[in-house]
Amino acid sequence: MTAASELFGTRTGGGIPEQRVFSASGSFTAPVTGDYLITAIGGGAAGLNNGRGGGAGGLAQSKVRLTAGTVVTFTVGAGGASNGAAGGQTTATATGLSLTAGGGTSTAGGAASGGNVRNTAGGASGNSAGSGGGAVGVYGVGYSSATPNQTGGAGVGGPSIGTNGGGALSSSDGLGLPSVAPTFGIPFGAGRLLQPLGRGGVTFIAGEAGGGGGGNAAGGFFAGGGGGQNSGQAGPGGLFGGGGGGGWINGGSGGLGNSGGAGGVFIEWQA
Repeated sequence: MTAASELFGTRTGGGIPEQRVFSASGSFTAPVTGDYLITAIGGGAAGLNNGRGGGAGGLAQSKVRLTAGTVVTFTVGAGGASNGAAGGQTTATATGLSLTAGGGTSTAGGAASGGNVRNTAGGASGNSAGSGGGAVGVYGVGYSSATPNQTGGAGVGGPSIGTNGGGALSSSDGLGLPSVAPTFGIPFGAGRLLQPLGRGGVTFIAGEAGGGGGGNAAGGFFAGGGGGQNSGQAGPGGLFGGGGGGGWINGGSGGLGNSGGAGGVFIEWQA
């Protein structure tokens, strides 16, 4: 995880880390001259009905120096609405800045380009009916959900583990940490939304920040929704690019996939 001093350097006289988060298209005017960390995340794809989950949005990130009054213009991609619909593309532009974060699709995570810090493709889903959605690569890897039928959603720290969602924190084997209930008290490191610390959910339990949803449950921020269990509707992808879970029919009706999370733009600086 990254401290503000590593991102922006140490300012004499101190400084307060600031962040602004946008889930709709618009613009931002730099309030001070200084270094800014700007991140674009594409929209997540919807999971298929009786099919696989959706891919997460890509992530493009740059550190740029902006003078006070510089305008950053951005478009934010929507999440896929239903049945495998792709997520929308997110862009952010300004003097010396041109970020593009693609939306996820039903077969792959979104691509990313233009970042001088990071360009990370989103995670895909397991290629099977009822698999969970993919997760955004906020920590440098876009994880995919597990392959078997009826899996949880991927977390930003690892893939799903059976019907449990992957967590935001990696263990030594690269898997996230599943949880029984979303009770973790500190969801973000140092208050940064781009440092989620939550756990994945179990069946019918949503993921915490960065954690994939358990079966049938929503993903936390950036994470995949859980795949459908026993013909129930899959969980939606988490806000900011999580892929929606795929549906699965078990000898009956239903099997609906769910929506992907909308993309976003994050702007951080030290005041």
